[in-house]
Formats: sequence, structure tokens, C-alpha cells
Amino acid sequence: YEMVARVLRDSPIEHGERDILAQAFANRFGADNPLFDSSRFDAAIFRGEIYRGSTARHGGWTRQDYEMIADILRNAQISGAARVVTAQTFADRLYYDNPRFNANIFFKRAVGPDYETAVYRWNRDRWARELSVPARGVERFRRPAEVHVKSYRRRA
Repeated sequence: YEMVARVLRDSPIEHGERDILAQAFANRFGADNPLFDSSRFDAAIFRGEIYRGSTARHGGWTRQDYEMIADILRNAQISGAARVVTAQTFADRLYYDNPRFNANIFFKRAVGPDYETAVYRWNRDRWARELSVPARGVERFRRPAEVHVKSYRRRA
């Protein structure tokens, strides 16, 4: 629940909508785990008190967890703007945890089929032009051919 608490705490949404989402996630976590402590979850969201925080980059989230988050966002009684902003904050965090995370599927499930008109569209090529970096992955960060080091040949 730590990542969910951090995302809900950091999302720029109104306090009432944060309450609604906190209650929705607490209900779901409580249904999945009878030992879940909703008071600690509330303390993590509203006061930033996280006990025994995890230092792992990957939180062990699975596809079912992504779907659960998206379903809670879709069914929560919050405004469309708050839903989109919170979904984007979750997508950023989930992508950080798992680079293979597909934000389009997540947005379609959390916001709806018309999500492209509501969410910020990340354009890798435009980002690369603005920062003057290669656009397609790590393989483009190779040294130019004239800089390559000659391979070592063993003397006979």
C-alpha cells in the first residue's frame, strides 16, 4: 500500500476527492488482506507517516494490481479531472517500477476509451528533440564508429 499512499499524497487533487480515493483503496486492500490496517494507510496518505518503507525500486506489482488500480479509479465518485490527474500520477509511478508498463491500456481502463482527449500525451520524439538526446532507447547511446576501441588480438 506504500506506493498507493505516496501517489495519493502527491496527486494534486482536492482533499475531498483524496478522501474518496483513500476510502476506496482502503476498502479494496482490506478485502484482499484481513490484516490490513486502514489507520496506518490514512496516516501515510494524509500525514506522510510511512512505517518500514520499502527501498526496492520494483514493488512487485502485477497486471492484476494495475487492473485493480484502474478499476478503483474508474469506479470512484470523483471528478473527471481528478480521475485523469490521479491516473497520470499512477502511470508515472507504475512506469518507474516497470518499464514494460503500457500506459495506454491503463488509461483506457481507468479513464475510458476517450482517454486521449483527456490525458497528457507523452511524445518520445518531441522529448528527444527538446533535450537533444537519441529518441529510441539505450542502443542509440553507442559511441560513433570512429571512436570504437580496436579489438585485442593475441600475439602468437
